[in-house]
Amino acid sequence: MDSLKRFLVIHGHFYQPPRENPWLEEIEFQQSASPYHDWNTKITHECYEPNGAARVLEKGKIIDIVNNYQKLSFNFGPTLLNWLYFKTPEIYKMIIKGDKTSELKKNGHGNAIAQAYNHMIMPLANEHDKRTQIIWGIEDFKFHFGHKPEGIWLPELAVDKQTLKIIAEQGLKFTILSPHQAKKIKKIGDENWLDVSNNKIDPSKPYKLSFEDELSITIFFYDAPISHSIAFEKVLDNGDLFVNRILSGYSEKRDWPQILILATDGETYGHHHPFGEMALAYAMKKIEENGLAEITNPSYYLSIYQPQWEVEIIENTSWSCPHGLGRWKDDCGCTTGGKIGWNQKWRKPLREAMDWLRDMVDTIFEREGSKLFKDPWEARNGYIQLILNPSIEQKERFFREYQKKELSYEEKVKALKLLEMEKNRMFMYTSCGWFFADISGLEAKQNMMYAARVIQIASEYTPNLEESFIKMLSEAKSNIKEKRDGGYIYKTEIKPNIVDLKRVAAHYSIDSIFHSPKKEEKLFCYVIKNDDYIQHSFAETSFITGKIEIESIITNEKKDIIFTVIHFGGHDFRCSLKFIMNQNDNYPKIKKELEDAYLSHSITELIRIMDHHFPGKYYTLKDLFLDRRREILSKVTQEASKKYEDILRQIYEHGRDLMKIIKNLDGVIPYSYLIAASYSLKQELKDRITKLKDNIYSERIDEIFKEIDCFKLSIPLEDVIMDAEKIINQKMLTVKEGKIENVVKLISFLNKYDLLPSLWKAQNIFFDILKEKKLFYEKKEERNLFIELGELLGFKMDYFIKYPFPS
Repeated sequence: MDSLKRFLVIHGHFYQPPRENPWLEEIEFQQSASPYHDWNTKITHECYEPNGAARVLEKGKIIDIVNNYQKLSFNFGPTLLNWLYFKTPEIYKMIIKGDKTSELKKNGHGNAIAQAYNHMIMPLANEHDKRTQIIWGIEDFKFHFGHKPEGIWLPELAVDKQTLKIIAEQGLKFTILSPHQAKKIKKIGDENWLDVSNNKIDPSKPYKLSFEDELSITIFFYDAPISHSIAFEKVLDNGDLFVNRILSGYSEKRDWPQILILATDGETYGHHHPFGEMALAYAMKKIEENGLAEITNPSYYLSIYQPQWEVEIIENTSWSCPHGLGRWKDDCGCTTGGKIGWNQKWRKPLREAMDWLRDMVDTIFEREGSKLFKDPWEARNGYIQLILNPSIEQKERFFREYQKKELSYEEKVKALKLLEMEKNRMFMYTSCGWFFADISGLEAKQNMMYAARVIQIASEYTPNLEESFIKMLSEAKSNIKEKRDGGYIYKTEIKPNIVDLKRVAAHYSIDSIFHSPKKEEKLFCYVIKNDDYIQHSFAETSFITGKIEIESIITNEKKDIIFTVIHFGGHDFRCSLKFIMNQNDNYPKIKKELEDAYLSHSITELIRIMDHHFPGKYYTLKDLFLDRRREILSKVTQEASKKYEDILRQIYEHGRDLMKIIKNLDGVIPYSYLIAASYSLKQELKDRITKLKDNIYSERIDEIFKEIDCFKLSIPLEDVIMDAEKIINQKMLTVKEGKIENVVKLISFLNKYDLLPSLWKAQNIFFDILKEKKLFYEKKEERNLFIELGELLGFKMDYFIKYPFPS
């Protein structure tokens, strides 16, 4: 009977390339992700969050909300998971809970597996990088999930035997590959091999891959046709269709416990296919409840059934390129995006430039690192502990383990910078840099940003690296005429964004015009200590000068800096600063001269003194980092436009009665009035909606919508609806206290005016209360209100009355 058991593994490879500014360790605004701040935020909203609370529907109404991560086999790219850890802790907890819950249910075998750290194409990497990528992936996994992984996901499933052997040496048990990557198989103990190339391998059982020294690793192969239909066809449009497609992967002719593995990008469920997470939740629930298969993960299956067959793989292959590894080094014909006639000939020179830079900086790292570390490469492998936790205490532990001798402060800074150089050197190989249509794309430029950081550090040891690198990049021709080539892109779009301590200090100095600086504060991955600060204003100008210490949290490099800023009003700033190098940099004297000049109301004299004490480069608003620059520009434009907004409101109010008469007489309303009316009515509606949080309901909202209809105005209301969503979510938190009527009234009111926002978070809150309260309300009125609220939120409440949660 055991031989007839059917196991199902649905694996989601959740991944985004690292997008952080390498000098700030923060993702900056990405216009292409609009209306979201960046692509991580966008895809989190569309995929990672919904999979943590996926709806199961019956006749369009919610009958369950489930955490898909509790059933789904999955891996999260380490750089993505670290971003979620810091930016969306609640979603992060859903993911961790998914692994913990599955551990409890599967005898200690959780759903999560590791991933090679920053999605480098492993067969194209050198052995040092392969080893570090695996070790970092394992250590990152342990940091987040609290236990060692049993399996690992290879980026793009790009594979070679050296990588697999390193994985086995690290004590991992398995990985997953595509059927077309299998070469031949044989029964363990037999001598005769069977050719299974061209997708002929049976993917319903595990296979053992052996190495010369008795090491081995288990290879699972996913079902390619079904996986392809999930990713690229319309299987997820219908939950029952999805279930039937899954079940087609089993065969009654097999006399062993079949394991059906389906593997796709995790983003398939919600991002690539909107509401795909709901189809996934429905399918897993139906399969499980009807006993159609046991939903599990490869770790659990392997704990029960060991491989009976051996396999040899086809090396230097991947799951997303039929040309082996061409997609990451050649113009192989594979691409995503782009236009007819484009080519990817730029891939080869881009990789050659990166390889050249790698070899140059590895020589530096090995030479200089050997003066500081017992073994530079072992120290690099251990550097993941500082990436995960750059605290002073962790650094002390790190140096105790890896230093060659007792290192001075200066030597420790040097050591940390060398390791940071190597981290960015690996990040510049993130696979996405070659995946898409043109070298001018976000992903290729991101890799060049990492290369720029590498060059910045390496140039302390070897000059002219950048010049040679740019020359090599110039061979990588863009398909877009204006972008020219990789060298031009580097010079025009990458190099201007290179950051040093002075640039960080300039950002802090200019920004401090708008807020009172603290004695000590964190700014991105830097700590600023404010030793002295004065500020004065007259007319439309402001003036500050001060002395700070700035220190990198990553490398502990620090400098003392004198700065001064003059704000001429609006967007016009000038900041000058310099490092304090010796006693001749007399801060009190400089401060007095600058302050006296400003207080004498002589801007000309102030600029002359600034030029004298701070010769060379000065900084302006454009030198602020992107997000804060956008905020300040928004504030400046809002202040500038306020007087025009008051005029628009007057035009609307004074002309309203006349315009209604003109409308009733079939006259033409002036366009200028329609603009004034649109702006004024939108602002008034926004104000009235905001007051709903205090339970202030106004009949004026009726009149606002009547006027909008009367004048046939087309007013975007997205931000108004977002405000309504925040109010609903706030009020939902009071339902547990019995304040149900307020929320029922609010949702009904918003529904009346088609202002009902996304109820996703409100539904989650309600479902948690429903599970806890189980409809056990003492008062009948409360119970009826709660049921009414559930119906308004889209729940099938008669289902929960019929099938209540167990006590």
